[in-house]
Amino acid sequence: MKSIYKFSLAILALSFNSYLAIAQDVCLVSSDFQTGEHYMVVWEKPPVVSGIDSVFIYRQQGSESFFTKIGAQHMDDLSFYTDLTSNTIDSAKYAISFMYSTGLETPRSLWHQSVVLDYSPLGTTQGTLKWSKYKKENQTNDLYVISYNCMMDQTGLGAFVSMGFFMNYDSMWWDQNFTLHSEAQYYIETSLPTCSITKANINTSRSNIKRQAPNAEASVEEQLFQLNIGISPNPAEEELQISFDENLLNAEITITDASGKILYKNNVSSTDMKINISQFNQGVYFMNADKNGRVISKTFLKN
Repeated sequence: MKSIYKFSLAILALSFNSYLAIAQDVCLVSSDFQTGEHYMVVWEKPPVVSGIDSVFIYRQQGSESFFTKIGAQHMDDLSFYTDLTSNTIDSAKYAISFMYSTGLETPRSLWHQSVVLDYSPLGTTQGTLKWSKYKKENQTNDLYVISYNCMMDQTGLGAFVSMGFFMNYDSMWWDQNFTLHSEAQYYIETSLPTCSITKANINTSRSNIKRQAPNAEASVEEQLFQLNIGISPNPAEEELQISFDENLLNAEITITDASGKILYKNNVSSTDMKINISQFNQGVYFMNADKNGRVISKTFLKN
């Protein structure tokens, strides 16, 4: 009898551990549908939610080589998470895991990476939209996505209409009439084959919103401030190593906490700077570089 009991426990443990080894996949990664300024990660609840307490959200953004846990969502809440610390100019990969009430966490799921759109505002390339492909971990070709839909708002007031569908091997579109609507803004969206989300407005993946610059002078500034700031390590404990493009020399940089309190302020005096953050508390911080009223924002974590 004892042997049968032990055997049953072993089978139960094996089944439970096997379940823990499989994480529910992300459904899609999109920019948020209100402003397009932050990434949103969407998942579907598993068939059996008994014993699952919450969902952990992980992100790898820009040049980072690791995933960082950026948030959690209770299992009873909505099955999507808006990443308010994200920067949609940079690409970002997202994955999730489930946390059981027993304290056991599943492995991270496969990651999904959303589409990032860029607009060329100068010279002979003016009016050209280029976008990155939607990617999923272990994807070996572009066939995961069937097509991309180019959306344009001619007046800049938010009335987007489809300008055409493009096959998965396309990643560029030229707006031949860009001179007729200098205030236009664009985004790229695509439907994903594995999603069956029924909530309104979250059934496609959408890129960031990219705005056309109204004149050549503004276009130069727009191009300038698409430059990235390099921060390493991230997360950091004692010191940040910051790399700036030379065009950002003399820009004012500030570091603020999540409440908006300014903890550091200085001017960019070199393309490489070091900042001591040993006195900062653990948490998320924001670095802003302001030059001529245009701002680049980057996020880092303090361990």
